[in-house]
Amino acid sequence: MIIKYYDQMHNQNIWITGEFTEYFSEYKIRVLQRFCQKYKLGGDFTLLDFGYGIGKTEQFLFFYFPDVQV
Repeated sequence: MIIKYYDQMHNQNIWITGEFTEYFSEYKIRVLQRFCQKYKLGGDFTLLDFGYGIGKTEQFLFFYFPDVQV
């Protein structure tokens, strides 16, 4: 119930963009991936996710960084 409410509230806040919450969740991880590529960071690493939300970025995190430990 809380997740559904969170999604509805977030989508209402970003409706003007024409996108949904998943777009922005994936976008943040793609930016992180580009940063790592630019500065040649990679391999095995550990990431601390201390965001405020319901974990929408995790699916994208494991897609773009399959070896990451969270």
